[in-house]
Amino acid sequence: MEAPKIPTLSAYDFLGYIVPGLSFLLLADASYRFHSLNLPFTYEAFISQYATLTWTNLVPLLLVAYFAGHMISFASSVSIERHATWLHGLPAKVLLYDYKAEYLDTRASHSPRGSKFLRLSVFLFLLPISFIEIVAGHWLKLAQNYIRPADLLIRQAFNRSMSRLLLSIGVEVQHIEGSEPWEYELERLAIHCAIERAPAHVHTLRNYVVLFGFLRSMCLILVLVFWITLAHLVHQGLVWQAATTFLVGSVVVFMCYAAFLKFWFRYYYEAIMAIIATAPQRAETKAAKEK
Repeated sequence: MEAPKIPTLSAYDFLGYIVPGLSFLLLADASYRFHSLNLPFTYEAFISQYATLTWTNLVPLLLVAYFAGHMISFASSVSIERHATWLHGLPAKVLLYDYKAEYLDTRASHSPRGSKFLRLSVFLFLLPISFIEIVAGHWLKLAQNYIRPADLLIRQAFNRSMSRLLLSIGVEVQHIEGSEPWEYELERLAIHCAIERAPAHVHTLRNYVVLFGFLRSMCLILVLVFWITLAHLVHQGLVWQAATTFLVGSVVVFMCYAAFLKFWFRYYYEAIMAIIATAPQRAETKAAKEK
């Protein structure tokens, strides 16, 4: 039996937590210096301030950034990712069943009115994303470039592979008309299945997790930058500059959001392929046991 591996700093820790944490701390420091201390908001001023960093104060800074990165990651998961789920649906359902979500569909919620208020609040907070997403994604049908269901062949192969997987471990499930019972547990089943029987997929799955986690956190930080900049311009009475910032900033934030969606859906697609790839192995193992 192999000895358990000691946890090490991974690419996900660096891109998923440290980089977003440092970006958030830099944003907070820049806002404080400019609005409270009235210090110059220039590149040279920031370089001169952080050029004196040494190992004695860099290590605590990284620890604080790592902690802040976890907070940013959580906040982005309950805002950016939840917004995408409300608008498009879970990636597994979209890929496998061509699911069409309704943003204000709160019938399954214990508090429909409170849920609608929450969704509207998130929609308004993410206005630089939702504004472009409605115009470009739905009216111009550009969302089909990064959100589209899998081919019929892939769907049929997955459903048969999933049925065999559950049968091989002795699990009996009741099929519900119009849906499949495993659509919400696809991620856990596919990852563990890939680790055990399809190691070639593990590296790709991990890469996609790192990428969509990083982009999701950075997307939230860009939204904060967007609103802080817009509020400053409106406070200064720079109406035209504020309008230009709204349009340009929305495009920039939406591009980061679209990149998050792309890797988010690719992650689930790779999980689907991991289930399909292990189906022949399960069939061979079952045939060998029967002999």
